[in-house]
Amino acid sequence: MSMRLRHATPADLPHVLRLLEAFDAYLNGLDQEGAAPLDAARLPRIERLAFSAEPVCQVLLAEQAEHVCGYIAYHWGAWFEDMAAALFVIDLFVEHEHRRKGVGRALMTEARRLARARGCSRLVWTVWRRNPLGQRFYDALGAEAFDELRLMSLAVDAP
Repeated sequence: MSMRLRHATPADLPHVLRLLEAFDAYLNGLDQEGAAPLDAARLPRIERLAFSAEPVCQVLLAEQAEHVCGYIAYHWGAWFEDMAAALFVIDLFVEHEHRRKGVGRALMTEARRLARARGCSRLVWTVWRRNPLGQRFYDALGAEAFDELRLMSLAVDAP
């Protein structure tokens, strides 16, 4: 089965939303404390983030037999350890029935190619500790875990 990778356009929004919902369902299924309901109000924000006049991120889609079966969302930034540009992966998801067919690897390989072409020193991403399948996938790619780092977040409008 042939695979095609391409950047998403605004016309792909229904595919992106479908895959985001499937990714949320997958992650919620991993949570031993019970799945949190999907916040449907946040899904339309991807249109503004990825398809506005000044997008914050980009989405690369994977298609097999003209079916959109996976995506990688990313944005550009800096990795100060190397004092170089970096590509930050926001999400990587492949539908269950299309896993173990090279889709995820192809998406990550294309992300590396894009990063190299832009002079980046590395790809950077997070993987949820409760996602052993994702961790094994990234380990198989040769990814390096930074266990000494802790993900931090602060709401912009926090006091």
